[in-house]
Amino acid sequence: MNITALSIRRPSLVIVAFAVLAFMGIASYLKLPIELVPKFSAPVVTIITVYPGASPSEVENAVSKPIEDAISSLEGIDQVQVGSQENSSFVAVEFEQSVDLDKAVQEMQRKINQLQASLPKEVRTPVINKFALDELPILKIGVAGNLTGPAFYDVVKNRVVPEISQVKGVAQVSILGGEEREIKINISSARLEQYGLSLLQVSQAVQTANLDFPTGKLTGEQGQLRIRLAGKFLGIEDIRNLVVGKSRFGSSIF
Repeated sequence: MNITALSIRRPSLVIVAFAVLAFMGIASYLKLPIELVPKFSAPVVTIITVYPGASPSEVENAVSKPIEDAISSLEGIDQVQVGSQENSSFVAVEFEQSVDLDKAVQEMQRKINQLQASLPKEVRTPVINKFALDELPILKIGVAGNLTGPAFYDVVKNRVVPEISQVKGVAQVSILGGEEREIKINISSARLEQYGLSLLQVSQAVQTANLDFPTGKLTGEQGQLRIRLAGKFLGIEDIRNLVVGKSRFGSSIF
């Protein structure tokens, strides 16, 4: 029995079948999600590592190459792209589509944690991110004002960004551009050579001296007293009077 004969003999059955198909099609269309940026996660993982004060060659030899060697044994890797520039290292790892990306990231994190102890002390903790289109920014806001650059940046960072972050549905707010307040330290190469010091020693001295950290607590009859060492710079003079190191010529300061 073919479809034509069945349609002639039992037209009601055919009408009911097409009605059910039409109803299912309309219901499926109404429930079909429509998104401006559909959720799509490519099997790509990036590793970004900051190495302050290092040249591109130092970053490549001390950070990028060890990270590439550490993760090369992971299963399912399609290709690895490595980039080394001043102060930072970028490693992009593309996996095969069949790989469970979450498990791959966990294994990668384990290998990075094992490697971190052998990296230079100045290297910051590597940051591992998965590439996802739904995490890209969907709204950009331009801000202008009559304040000076650093003052306006502080207003945006400390007042505008916290207000936007509290809006329902906002996951992250980032600032692009602006003039953030900073203090530049100009180093005399002649004096560095005279005292037998390097730029790295100067950078380490500044970072070590500009710290606040707890030192413990004292317990008495009236309770506990927490002790905290305040070592942050309070002004330019504190930086100028900082002792960088000692050599055969004595202590050297800015």
